[in-house]
Amino acid sequence: MKTKLFIDFDKTIFDTSQVKERLYRIFGQFGCSKEEIDRTYLAESLDGKFSPEGQAKRLNQIRPLDLDIIEMKIKTIIADSAKILYSDTIEFLDNIDRQKFEVDLLSYGDEEFQNRKVKHSGIVDKFDNIYITNIEKQIYLQENNIVAENDYFIVIDDKLDNLEKISQKYAKAFMMYMVRNIDDIGSGFSFKGVKVRNLQQASQYL
Repeated sequence: MKTKLFIDFDKTIFDTSQVKERLYRIFGQFGCSKEEIDRTYLAESLDGKFSPEGQAKRLNQIRPLDLDIIEMKIKTIIADSAKILYSDTIEFLDNIDRQKFEVDLLSYGDEEFQNRKVKHSGIVDKFDNIYITNIEKQIYLQENNIVAENDYFIVIDDKLDNLEKISQKYAKAFMMYMVRNIDDIGSGFSFKGVKVRNLQQASQYL
């Protein structure tokens, strides 16, 4: 029986910092200040379900914007999703032993935005299953009977909180904590697993 390998999307295989930089430039072109963009970005991100259109609407409450043009510009960012993948993503996915692993995408966030990014990333066919949820991952796995409580599986995710909660529910699972930012020393963790800096390091544990 294959081992399930759950791979997160944002900041694990997809470089969200590029999206953020391009959004800042777009909003700046419409006269929004960095403080306004920072504030609305944070507000839109608080629940982990960021949507660029949602941030645009927040900014529109501060100063009138042409939302139609902004949405067109946002679509160009999403259309470039394949170019926004981390440089090690394709090689990592292509080299996974498919006889050993079932490879599943497990992403949390605004479902519409996540679906659009994943669709345009060009890697849908590299996954056995695509799971996109707006509820906590451990709850989603349980409610949809994707894994049993005593199953062994692997999760690669950049959010420590996600990994801690999944490991509390699934004690036999193995967690890989992705910390790509070299300036982030990372926090300690209590789950069974490792901290990795990139997908090449992650591949050593598969």
